[in-house]
Amino acid sequence: TWLLSWGSYQPTFITLSAIWMIMPIIGLISLPDLRNQKINKAQRDRAPQASPAAGSEKIQMGWQFYILMVMLLLATTAAYSARLGISLSLIELDFDAAAAASIAIASSLFTLPIVTLIGTLSDRLGRYRFLLVGSLMTTAGSAILLLATQLWQFWLAGGLLLASMTVTAAVASAMGTDLLSTRALGRGLPWLNAMTWLAGVVGFLAAGLVVESLGTSALYLGAFIVSIVAAMLVVELRPQPLFVPGAAGRPAAPRSFDQCLDEATEFTTPCSEMA
Repeated sequence: TWLLSWGSYQPTFITLSAIWMIMPIIGLISLPDLRNQKINKAQRDRAPQASPAAGSEKIQMGWQFYILMVMLLLATTAAYSARLGISLSLIELDFDAAAAASIAIASSLFTLPIVTLIGTLSDRLGRYRFLLVGSLMTTAGSAILLLATQLWQFWLAGGLLLASMTVTAAVASAMGTDLLSTRALGRGLPWLNAMTWLAGVVGFLAAGLVVESLGTSALYLGAFIVSIVAAMLVVELRPQPLFVPGAAGRPAAPRSFDQCLDEATEFTTPCSEMA
């Protein structure tokens, strides 16, 4: 509040972005020590017969994993930006502080049942479908905010956006585990988790710049468009219903969803069962 009264939206959100950068910076500082510990442990546990060339092979994460990273960044950035605009819209519409506080309460109550059921629902519906629903929640929330004038509309939009952020981050992490090989998990998952923090930084900066220059309506429209792009990237991750008759000596199932799509002729399990 003090920053907003002293300056404007842009320096306020730049300050918030700087605060959000603290955790990734701490992680980058501590990462070399953790990496060295893992390397030392791997060297101690290495079997005597292991080939030296095996450890020097480049770890491949696959194009689908990179699409998942970009999708998570876009979807979460859109949700962050739109949620930040809610408070500004309430100020413009002369709502009081109690109304602003009620948004957080209503959003949390709306999201709580979804959080407790994420694992069950993603296993039943498939991670691909659940991830698509998460992206489209941001689309729906942004569309509601473009037209919102009543408090209940902000409640609904806030709940959809918070649920979208929660669902997208959780399911993307699970899908990343499916897409990565065992050797690539240690490298890929930290980058995937970093996308959520980076989205917070980008979301704060974007909200400040857009609101300062164009207003909250432009912010919601931008979040709407970005979430559509994120949903289109999710479509690129859809499972292919491949089923190849098995043969003697072939493995019954791939180790990851990525292998299922890229090496389907080697497996007898449909890729759709891995989503």
